[in-house]
Amino acid sequence: LVAALSMTQPGGAVLAGAVDLPKTVSSGMTPRATALDHFALEGGAILYYYWDPTEIEIHHLAIPEGDPFSGDIVLPSEVEDIPITSIKESAFSDGSIQTRVQTVTVPGSIKEIPDRLFADCTALQEVVFREGVERLSKATFLGCSSLTKIVIPASVTEIDSTLDIPEGGMFNSTPTIYGYRVTDAESFASENELPFVYLNDQGGTSYGLSLK
Repeated sequence: LVAALSMTQPGGAVLAGAVDLPKTVSSGMTPRATALDHFALEGGAILYYYWDPTEIEIHHLAIPEGDPFSGDIVLPSEVEDIPITSIKESAFSDGSIQTRVQTVTVPGSIKEIPDRLFADCTALQEVVFREGVERLSKATFLGCSSLTKIVIPASVTEIDSTLDIPEGGMFNSTPTIYGYRVTDAESFASENELPFVYLNDQGGTSYGLSLK
């Protein structure tokens, strides 16, 4: 992916321009545990985050007013060799995101998906959790009325029974769950009477369906 990287350092803002998603934080940068840094994702959204020398937490995403946005968000797994290990539950709560984001890919470096992460993202249609994600918390998809596809890897070993509404577990829409046999994903789909598509061992196709 290509991104315009903008990080704030002591002495002012430094614009790195169009570069591959960063791999290591520039030497001389001071760890920012209490102030936000940010960079632009390829689709047009801006990712704001906290970081220290060992890990990064995504704080929130937003789309600058008037800027184009593809509708797609692919979260990176690292910023300049520092892994992104967590994401705040309010990361997708900005109004510029909730009504416009259509697809989201979450890296496996984020082990736990927090409560209500995608709450009220009414345009959200597809979410792909990459291998490495381990837990999906309650009300993750609360109010996601357009949701049609959720890809859940075999690494997920805990799925809260109320992914959609805290008291019930029924979805506003009827998404299809994509996953592997004899996994929590298959069990969750069965318990909630949701369509389930088996991924093959390569995670590419199943029953002639292309999963790209």
